[in-house]
Amino acid sequence: MFLLILIAGQVAIGELLVQCIYAAQPDLSACSQVQWLQLLMLADRYHVHKVVAAVTAAFHSITHAAVKWETVGALGTLPNCVALGVCKGVVAAVGEKLQHELGDLELALADAEKCRWLMWLPQPALLQLLRDSRTRVASENTVFWVINSWLLCWKQKVQERLQHVADGQERLRLKRLAQQTLLRIAQELMQQVRMQHCTPLFVSTDMPRTELAKVCLSLAQMADASALVFTANSDMSQQALAPLREGSPAVEKYPAWTAAKRSASAMQQLEMLWCLPLQQLKEQGTAHLSRAAETPGEACASSRSSGKQTWQGQSFVLELHITSDAAAPCKTSIGLFLSMPRLPLGVVRSVEFKLCMVAAPVSNPQPGAAGSLKLGPGTSTLTGGAGCILGWPEVIQLGEIRAWATAETKLRELGLVHSDGCLHLAARVTRIE
Repeated sequence: MFLLILIAGQVAIGELLVQCIYAAQPDLSACSQVQWLQLLMLADRYHVHKVVAAVTAAFHSITHAAVKWETVGALGTLPNCVALGVCKGVVAAVGEKLQHELGDLELALADAEKCRWLMWLPQPALLQLLRDSRTRVASENTVFWVINSWLLCWKQKVQERLQHVADGQERLRLKRLAQQTLLRIAQELMQQVRMQHCTPLFVSTDMPRTELAKVCLSLAQMADASALVFTANSDMSQQALAPLREGSPAVEKYPAWTAAKRSASAMQQLEMLWCLPLQQLKEQGTAHLSRAAETPGEACASSRSSGKQTWQGQSFVLELHITSDAAAPCKTSIGLFLSMPRLPLGVVRSVEFKLCMVAAPVSNPQPGAAGSLKLGPGTSTLTGGAGCILGWPEVIQLGEIRAWATAETKLRELGLVHSDGCLHLAARVTRIE
């Protein structure tokens, strides 16, 4: 007789296990991958080797692209001893899935859907991704930023769950447990940061303000991190760096801080293109000219922003500004800017960038045609909280205009209106520290 002792929620999987036991060849075609995983665990518990072999073979038969994200989540809930034991083959399949979809962290962050998956990953899956030698970045800053962002998402999920706990004592107990768990998982993730490859400004001005650093690092450890990064980015010899690397308590606790540099991301610079419809610009310009006429003697400005894009953990937005002179309200200019939204107060960034108003392609360009309006390259250092915007305020000087139709005519004469009825505004960020 074969006796199954099941907990609540396992009855359906238990019935499936019994069917597989008495089948000449277990048929798993109608099961989901999560059910495969549940069946594998149950079959292993009762030493049903035939079913273990069948489920393992089923996982081996699928490609990494066919592995479901639900399987990644389910695997992340298993204890390490289970995941690294009977589920070892599944862990390998999930690792391939993670590399295929998220292995280039810069490209993952640049894709809204992949970024959501990255923040959704269970902690074991995120650890697996960061431990993989194939994971690629443009800067180690990105790794730190991903971990910190993931940690903030984890805290938010915990807080949302605690709100639904009615009993005060139970909520307090769960809150203490969450704090202990936060410390453990944060330290495990900090173990994956290759600190010496972060940039000096990031480590000295941004990192100390992050949740990850506040949870994991003492003031002395943050000082060690800054010293390690500044010396690694200096002209000091490897022999001179050895005492710092070998004698630091922080490096002893987090040995990956001195590990080799990760492989390079395919995204070595940020390319942004914003197609701004002429109709939207007309609405902005018309409203701007109206306000300028109503407030003579005062400078007037209005702006419109593109969608946000991320590189090396830093968000960038393109902005088009329309400005009018205080002394001559009808004297109007169009400017193009690159901004870094929500840069925390006191954080310092150095950015190398170019901006461009792209000319519309023409089959027979006339001699002396204006072409694209290229701005830069420029290098600027910004401090958070002090207007984090870079660019040029008078890319196009429209002169004295009273109706936006005049401005639109000028834009068409300059060849800046494309066949899709848009201005094409571009930015390229080549370096950020």
